[in-house]
Amino acid sequence: MKSIICSLVFVLFYSCQPKYIDSDIAEFEKELGEKNVATINLLLEDFEQNYLKFHYKNQSLDSAYNNFLVDIKKGNSLKQYPNHKKMYSVFSNSDLFSEIYLKPDSVWIARDKHSDIEDDKVVMKVNCDKEYPKLIKRYKSFNHSGQVEYDFEIENHCTGLTDFEKFTEEEIISKGLNHYQFNSLGKYNIALFNIQKRGAVFKNFQRIKESAGFLDCSNVASGLLYDKADLTDYFIKRIILLEMIY
Repeated sequence: MKSIICSLVFVLFYSCQPKYIDSDIAEFEKELGEKNVATINLLLEDFEQNYLKFHYKNQSLDSAYNNFLVDIKKGNSLKQYPNHKKMYSVFSNSDLFSEIYLKPDSVWIARDKHSDIEDDKVVMKVNCDKEYPKLIKRYKSFNHSGQVEYDFEIENHCTGLTDFEKFTEEEIISKGLNHYQFNSLGKYNIALFNIQKRGAVFKNFQRIKESAGFLDCSNVASGLLYDKADLTDYFIKRIILLEMIY
């Protein structure tokens, strides 16, 4: 009887103890915000249930993640993912999307210097005889102080853009408006930057991310496998999800 009472006391004591919370996870989720965290969790659950467990049957989840990375490293494309279109719609219409990517808020075609940007500091200087016409895309973002910042992307013959001979002006502008770039000032990038202290795998990933912006899926897979990333890790799973699936 005494041993039973002691066992009950032991169980009650430990069940009442506060659960351990990884401070890095808490900081990451605080930076992203509750709504964005919920979106990531929804996307991750669907990826694990409807992709990994479907294509890598009878395997543990971490083994499925490993084999997924191996397949992508080999150059294999994403396998059939019937729910991806639906989940991508959820992602693209969420606040999370704008924290990761920027879409142009303005796009126009400059035919000559008179229709170019007034501020020469943001005009890419190109020494070639086909500088015009050029497609100019403007991206609007907010810095850490909440102030508006603009970034400009220029495309012309010198950068390989040949659409001017193939499409109408309206089609070129419409195509430009659907282009997007990585949001270096977004909460996602800030949250990633803050977890570099967790180890070499995160430092290496952030270093490459900062230099390249968009990363090829096979390169992400190769890097994570080379660094022997812990595929059960909270952050590694989210890096795989957001860098390789969305």
